[in-house]
Amino acid sequence: MQCEICGKNTYKTVYVTLDGAILTVCEDCSKYGDIVEEKSLHEVKPKKKTYESKSNVKAKLEETVERVFELKPDYFKIIKSEREKRKLTQEELAKLLKEKPSVISKIETGRFEPEENLIRKLEKFFNIKLMESIELMASKPSSKSSELTLGEVVNLKKKKS
Repeated sequence: MQCEICGKNTYKTVYVTLDGAILTVCEDCSKYGDIVEEKSLHEVKPKKKTYESKSNVKAKLEETVERVFELKPDYFKIIKSEREKRKLTQEELAKLLKEKPSVISKIETGRFEPEENLIRKLEKFFNIKLMESIELMASKPSSKSSELTLGEVVNLKKKKS
């Protein structure tokens, strides 16, 4: 079976409760929740199945799409090109944006990824888009299985911030 936290395939799994959810996890990840005995799992009465209209299902599916904005991979080329189009030096651009010339230099060589406020300044100044939208589905298939594990969600959140 596959651990629902780290995604590792393991022959021995344990049931744990974590924030009110019952998860099947490997022995290593069992430390993150309270272990539940299999006997108590069968005591829970199943809920009555309810069927939803297609429009409700579609609306819920649309809610699972999350838009994430990421800096374009060639951001540094775009910035340098726009600066050169306007015949500005790095020092002049830095002065106009109230930044250090060394920051502009590092950005244009790709050695420095600007923070969001500087990205917004550059986008506004040059009237360009440096961020691109990426849609993440809550049920995005991973290479290991057809569902995200909690470990993958944590990694996605870490990458965002």
